[in-house]
Order: sequence, then C-alpha cells, then structure tokens
Amino acid sequence: MLKPYKFSDFYGYDQDCASATAPTNVGINIRGIQWNTFIADGTIGGDGGAVGGVTARGVLYSSTNTSPTIGGSGVTQITSGTGTANFSVTVPAAGVLINSTTYYVRIYATNSVGTTYSSTYSAQTVRRPHTFKYATGKF
Repeated sequence: MLKPYKFSDFYGYDQDCASATAPTNVGINIRGIQWNTFIADGTIGGDGGAVGGVTARGVLYSSTNTSPTIGGSGVTQITSGTGTANFSVTVPAAGVLINSTTYYVRIYATNSVGTTYSSTYSAQTVRRPHTFKYATGKF
C-alpha cells in the first residue's frame, strides 16, 4: 500500500538548514596608551555563517558615550576593512585625543544579519609631558 505524501515531505527544507547570525566572539584589547593616542586590537571569532562574511569592522570610541555604537551620540567610528582576521587600529585616525581623559572604546563587526559589539574598554590617556623652555639672560 502506498503512503500518501505530506506537505512537509516537500517543504521541510527550512528545518534542515542552519540560519546565519551576526558575527560572533568579538573582542577588544587596548595597548600603547599615550597622551594623544592608543592602539585598539580587534578579534572576531566567526562570521556567523552569513553570505558574504564580515562586511565591515572597526573601532568606535567616545569620551562622553559610555557604550559607543555606530551612529551614537558623540561616537567616532574608524573602519578597518572586512573579514574575521585579527586587526589593529591606531586611535585616533586623524587629529589627537585629549590628555588625561577617559575614552570608552568598542570593536564592532557587521555582516548581512547584523552588528556585534565587543565589551566596552575604558582607556585613560596619560598626562601630556611638559615641554620646558629655558630662558637665557638675566631674570
């Protein structure tokens, strides 16, 4: 006796396919803190299985926004290519930071599904070194 076909016999493919997620295991490390710059190292554990992989990645930083996100108030974004390879970015890309100031820094990674952020790292720039000018002659 023949068994009748069910709708799910033909259209159950979505149960067998894994769906993509936003990038995974995004991490941050800060090093080389100076009075006007520091280096942010980013790691991305996986692309989430999305078509096209990680299409954007980089660093976000702010001295006022304690949880910087793309487009957030007071947030500066520095892009750093694509893919899941480890990367380093010198902050800032242009200009200088303010000495003796706390900056809130995050790494981000974006694919076709969404954006994942690292935890926030607080980096405090050091005090600017003094430059002494010597006067000659009588005081």
